[in-house]
Parts: sequence; C-alpha cells; structure tokens
Amino acid sequence: MRFRRITAAMLAGLLSAALLSGCRKQTDSAPAPEELQTAQTGTAGTDAPVRKPSRGPGPVYGQGWREDAAGVLRTADVVREMGYGISLGNTFDCFGSRVRGETVRDCETAWGSPPVTQQMIGGYAAEGFRTLRIPVSWSNMIQADNQLDPDYLARVHEVAGWALRAGMYVIVNLHRDGSWFDDFSDPSKKNACMAKYTRIWQQICTEFSGEGAHLLFESYGGAPCWTDLWDPALGADFGREDAYALLAEINQSFVRTVRNSGGGNARRHLLITGYAAEIETACDPAAEMPSDPQDRCALAVHFSSPADFCVLEADTDEMPARDFWGGNNDLQQLQAQMDFLNGYCAARKIPAVITEFGCPLQNKEPDSVRQYLSAVCSEAAARGICPVLWDTSGKFYDRRQARMTDRLLRELLFAGAEQTYA
Repeated sequence: MRFRRITAAMLAGLLSAALLSGCRKQTDSAPAPEELQTAQTGTAGTDAPVRKPSRGPGPVYGQGWREDAAGVLRTADVVREMGYGISLGNTFDCFGSRVRGETVRDCETAWGSPPVTQQMIGGYAAEGFRTLRIPVSWSNMIQADNQLDPDYLARVHEVAGWALRAGMYVIVNLHRDGSWFDDFSDPSKKNACMAKYTRIWQQICTEFSGEGAHLLFESYGGAPCWTDLWDPALGADFGREDAYALLAEINQSFVRTVRNSGGGNARRHLLITGYAAEIETACDPAAEMPSDPQDRCALAVHFSSPADFCVLEADTDEMPARDFWGGNNDLQQLQAQMDFLNGYCAARKIPAVITEFGCPLQNKEPDSVRQYLSAVCSEAAARGICPVLWDTSGKFYDRRQARMTDRLLRELLFAGAEQTYA
C-alpha cells in the first residue's frame, strides 16, 4: 500500500506548520524558529569557547534503574503503558540566530516558551498525558571537542526529572541540532559526524545512567534523509540502498553506544527513527532495525497525513489547503495508514511510537482539529501505538496556566483513554 507524501520542495515552505517533519536538505538561513540554523558556541567576541568541567552521572529523579518496574516489561508493553504523549516543542530544541545570548535560559526561551517549571510539567500529567517528549538541540553551547555544556545537561535532566517524579514516561532525543547531521552523506565529513553523534550520546548516557526504564532515548528527533543520496519524493531507486544503509549504520552506533554506557542504559528502551521519519519511508522493505542484544527497540515515525489539512495553513503551488477533516473517507484513510504501520511492525515483532503528529490551528475548523487529533490518538492506541502530540508554547497546552487551552479538545482527546489503557 502506498501513501501520498509531502515533497521536499513543499516542506521547505511549511516550517511554520505544527509539525516539523518531512524529507529535505536542512539549511542555515531561514528566519523561522523551526528552520534549522547552525548553533553557535563559545563567547561572543572571542575566538575560544569558555570551557567548563565535564559532568559525570547526574542525580536520580525517578525510581532508579534497579527499582523501576518498567525495566522488566517488554518494549511493546512499555509503549502501551506510555499512553498519549506530548512534546515540549520549541524549547530545548531552539538554536540558531533566534537564540540571543549564551546561557541555558537563552536557549530554552528563544522561540517563545516561558522558562519550564515543575508546575508546568506536573500539569501535563494532571491533564492525562502519560509521556513527555523532550526534543533537545545538544549543540547549543557545545565545546570544540564535542563536550556538552554541563549546565545544559543538568537543566534538561532537571526537567525530565520533574516528569519522572510525576509518574510519566520521558523521551529524550538529539533533535535536528543544526545542519551537521546532513553531512553524514559527505564521505569527507562522515567520520567527524559519527564521532560527534557518538560523543554526544555518550555524555547523555552518562548523565542519565541512574534513571530507570521510564526514561527512553530516541536516536534522532528529526527526519533523517539525505536527498543527495536518495530523495523519496523523486520516485527513483538510484541511491536508495546507500541511503538506508547509512541510516542503519547511524542507528546501530546509537544502540551500541547506549548499551555500552552502563547503569540503566544497558536495558533502556530505545526508539529508532526511520528514514525521513514518515510511515511510508520508515516502513520500506529496505529499512533495517539495528541489532540489539536486549531486544528493546521500537520504531519511531512521524504522522503528517493528510498534508492538506494537518500541515498546510494556506494553499501552495503543489497543493491546496483545506480547513476541515472528518467523515468516513478521512477516517478510513487514517485507519488504513495505522493498519499499514501496525502490520509492518507486527511482522517484525517491534512496537511503534508516533513521536510527532499534530496540525495547525490557523485557517482550520476547531471541530475538525478536535476530531483529527482525537482520532489519531484513538486509532493509534487501539493498535498498541503511542501517539505523541507535537506542541509548542500556547498552542494546545498553556504552559503558564499548566492546562490544555481547549477544554473540549482535552475531553475528546482522552475520551475512552482510561478504558484503552486499563
């Protein structure tokens, strides 16, 4: 079964949409917060970065890896327990020219989020979300030798800890992080990229090594796709095997790094992002899941269909936008796509997490938005798939008031959830 995808050209003009997904070459020049720009390091006006001492293992905020009951569950059972999730978007994933200053707070608030508080995090759990995804651009304030800023590590861990203490599952990833990830496809830069990727994950693993199985790692939070090797939007097969092989190598390095880092990481549940992150390309016959001695990996995908409703805010040259969603045809299409994902994963005996889905609010009928979001959640949950809503400050969740902005959406979103996850 084949599904219509969003083209690379279309996505280049849609970065103000709710989802940050699709297959495209990332650039460093666009002004929108979601556009990817090279993160800066060091101190303004100087040539050398300010060096801080490296950070060892961080504090344990959750139950600890020895006491966490989720540590004995299969990954498929954990994914079911994760329920509905929500992302702390446009927060620690900020970077580029919109980041004014060089402190953790500057990065955290650059794209409009207020400083994260324990009340804010507790509110997610109180509203019914069982999982918090924390996208992180770790290259913020990074040293020349790929040493992460210890204050940045500590702050992300503090926020993750508040969610763990609230009884939530937490997903921490390496999220987009500038354009350097694109350079994996350049033979002259591949080794440096792999060294950076591995070094970043080594430090994340050390920081979180004491946390239990309620903390998951996601290999990459963007949409890994190298159009210079193979662009699925073009339909040709030339370079396809090379593109999938490259991602398989990166994902295998991720699993190996986590498993060799000790503590709770030896048995931590891991999310493996598929090619271009979209269901069609992630579930391609050429895709490979990494070998894991613990057999505790799940496939991570994004869901951005139908694009004319859940991505487009206005008409483009490629496709007209629509303001409504609902009816039998839309529901049947959604069910077919969920069946396709579920069937692919069932055949390979791996669970799936939809790490990003959502839709714009501008130029959309409120009832259609409510219908769409609640339908994605219920259809995913019915198949044992955890859906994670992409959210930014003040959109679906009011971070200052620590509550959903649309009470009817909240009611519809979680209708029947308790029965589903009983």
